[in-house]
Amino acid sequence: DSIGISLIGKRDFSQEQLNVIRQFVIDLMFSYNISIDNIYGHYEMQSGKLQKKTCPNIDMHWFRNEIRKEMGQTYGKSI
Repeated sequence: DSIGISLIGKRDFSQEQLNVIRQFVIDLMFSYNISIDNIYGHYEMQSGKLQKKTCPNIDMHWFRNEIRKEMGQTYGKSI
């Protein structure tokens, strides 16, 4: 099972877009008991590698760290 999320644009996402997607992912993590270790960009998955995908055109290591920071600050949780 998986959940796919798309952002409109190529690389120049606004800070507002990044903030909204970060919070949306956190909400999904809580709703569906998803671990940060199970948050991937399409380019990190085997199918994405085979298709030479670059989406979501976000450094996913950075994005996961941003989620960790938000989770720690907002919810006092270590993930």
